[in-house]
Amino acid sequence: MEGPLTQQKYKLIREILQYLNKHPNSGDTIENIAMWWIPSERLIPLSREVEDALRYLVDYGLIHEMILPGGKKWFRVNPDKKQEANQLLNSLSDGGWFVGPSI
Repeated sequence: MEGPLTQQKYKLIREILQYLNKHPNSGDTIENIAMWWIPSERLIPLSREVEDALRYLVDYGLIHEMILPGGKKWFRVNPDKKQEANQLLNSLSDGGWFVGPSI
């Protein structure tokens, strides 16, 4: 993941985790995640910002990344880490700041 974890990146991480908590069997590309998973009351975030948030979650094993034919990246929750993903979501929803892989 490039750059520091800003408040915007934490917000995107929380929104991605909220979506996956409600739709645990979902998976999609960066562009579709930016368009459909992030709440619509705000502007659609840049795909780069969403990719940074997804990279963070991949780096800690909370979601899986696959490369589709043609090179597009596809993401979904790691079924073995659903509990840890929900713990992170609860921490972020309570205003906490997750710094590293203590999970």
